[in-house]
Amino acid sequence: MSGIETDDSAADNAPASSEASRRLIRALERIPETSFALIALSGGLDSSALLRLAVPLLKQRGVVLRVVHVNHGLSAYATNWEQFCHSLCQQFDLDCVIERVNISSGREGWEAAARRERYRVFQKHMDVGGILLQAHHLDDQIETVFMRLSRHRHLMTLAGIPKQRDLSGGGRIFRPWLEVARRDIRQVAEEQGWQWVEDESNQDIHFERNRVRHQDLPRIRRRYCHLDDDLLGLSRKVSRLKAGKRALLDLAIKSCGADKTLMPLTYLRRLSRVAQYELLRHWIDRTGIRQPSEKIMERLWEEVLDAGRDRMPMIQWGRHQLRRYAGSLYLVDADSLAEALPKDQMITPGQQGQTVHFGRFVIRVEPVNPGALENSSSAEEGVIALPEAGEALILRPRKRIDSSALKGASGSVSLKKLFQQLRVPPWQRDSWPLLMCGDELVWAGGDVLGTRFRACHGEANQRRLYRFLLIRPEQKPDNVDKPLQERD
Repeated sequence: MSGIETDDSAADNAPASSEASRRLIRALERIPETSFALIALSGGLDSSALLRLAVPLLKQRGVVLRVVHVNHGLSAYATNWEQFCHSLCQQFDLDCVIERVNISSGREGWEAAARRERYRVFQKHMDVGGILLQAHHLDDQIETVFMRLSRHRHLMTLAGIPKQRDLSGGGRIFRPWLEVARRDIRQVAEEQGWQWVEDESNQDIHFERNRVRHQDLPRIRRRYCHLDDDLLGLSRKVSRLKAGKRALLDLAIKSCGADKTLMPLTYLRRLSRVAQYELLRHWIDRTGIRQPSEKIMERLWEEVLDAGRDRMPMIQWGRHQLRRYAGSLYLVDADSLAEALPKDQMITPGQQGQTVHFGRFVIRVEPVNPGALENSSSAEEGVIALPEAGEALILRPRKRIDSSALKGASGSVSLKKLFQQLRVPPWQRDSWPLLMCGDELVWAGGDVLGTRFRACHGEANQRRLYRFLLIRPEQKPDNVDKPLQERD
């Protein structure tokens, strides 16, 4: 059926029903402490039950709640589902955010495209540090492991659905009912006479999961009664193996000095190709983006890693690219290359310092105690003595500057050589922030270039000094807005 389902009859076996309810509640009580929770509500049995039982518990904790329903526009009944979700949220005095998305399957297929759009919406409404609650259950896990096993996927995918994982843009997914059977959810819903909606496509065996759920698994279970236990046992063993492997790879990532989207090749080249493959997969996985296919990974060595030193090779999948430059591998969002240039920004440092967001770059400006330079006989990198009153410091992207008129410490400045010294990738140069005073280049992310702006010993106690720190997109930490001295 595709309409609203309900069962007003109470279960005959009250103790069993009560135990099912207790299992659901105990699982919800393990939701991690948070100040914000986003509940994904499709309107189906599982997510409706999750909302009904989780909201009272979370409200008692003082958690700020938000509910999101994603309308994929793939069903004739989608508007009815919207109305049901809105009505259900009203019962709990909650607003239901309705997001309508357009699904274009392309090469990835309808299911993958719909999933991608859902997570884009979830990320849009997620607060940093919050939790996204989803109603996946034990039956979903069994089906997932079976499908991945039948596809002969990579061993680590047999870990199945993770109970929790980080979202790429901040926040964390938590699935409290992943170890609870769907029959418990249905039993409690029927006992309470709850309503929910049924997606008519759940019966369409053209979709792989439906075929597995309604045909493949029931047929195998009739001959092999321990199937579910063995699939779950396999999932748990692979999960432990995956956790151990992840810990070792995290240490390797830390040892090689990789950033979020930059991998130095010096360390990588000392490893075997198998180890390189695993480390690169793990590095990409930490960003939360979609992994490249095996074909893309095979091309990586021939077209990028082993290409001539004078080249700047690149491979792309979707909107993501792997580029090599100056001995490092960069993970680049191709969409960012077409972004509008940042607007000019006037810099007026105060006593508390400031954080300036300049496109994808961040500039931290912190006051410096003149006494800190008393023992320095030369200019200190990034420390700027403010200009005379009436002269303005302005951040401006490289592309908006006439390099022929650019002046530095000793005459004209070659931006090409400067960018090479700073190891600035070519695709970042147009939007690279340059600190200007008139047509004089003061600072470009490293040493201070304008002679009269350098803070040297002997005059430091007479001038207002500030340290400028440039944080590139691949280096940006999660706590970038905190003052330098307060960061971990």
